[in-house]
Amino acid sequence: MIDEALEHLVKGIVDNPEEVVISEKDHRRGTTLEVRVHPEDIGKVIGRNGRTAKA
Repeated sequence: MIDEALEHLVKGIVDNPEEVVISEKDHRRGTTLEVRVHPEDIGKVIGRNGRTAKA
């Protein structure tokens, strides 16, 4: 469910939404969501000095 919400948010800020891929990896201490986007969209997802990624 959270992965679907994350995918929706990321697709809304990139220029190539068809290339957004969210993968979920379960670990003993929790879950990691990995976001893959088109190389031209990386800056939009990470943001200036990582501000978007940290939010």
